[in-house]
Amino acid sequence: NYMKFSMNNAFWGRVLIAILFVYAGWGKLMDFTGFVSGALEPRFGALATIVGVLVVFIEIVVAIAFAIGYKAKWSAWILGGFVALATILYHNPWSTGAFDGNTLGMALKNVAILGGIWLACEMDSHHRTHHA
Repeated sequence: NYMKFSMNNAFWGRVLIAILFVYAGWGKLMDFTGFVSGALEPRFGALATIVGVLVVFIEIVVAIAFAIGYKAKWSAWILGGFVALATILYHNPWSTGAFDGNTLGMALKNVAILGGIWLACEMDSHHRTHHA
């Protein structure tokens, strides 16, 4: 029943959140070698390519699944975990001591994305429970 695109707020919230992930994933895919060598190899070494494929898959495929409501709870958990991990590994002003606007701004943006994912799931489950 995931192909029934209901025009509710949870649907549009998921779409708007997914746009950010798909855009980021597409950019990584278009310069995959640069992404892997620049961002992942220093941290993941020999596993960098595998991690890169996983990141692009999450940012494109899982985000689209989230947007259309296919396995929305699972895709939300995956996206949320991904955002939390990316924040801890790459955008963490507490570990780097870099409380400049960019690092802290990225961390706070990611916290807001987690809040949006949480709200979209809550709205979606509320919508299904009370309007089925």
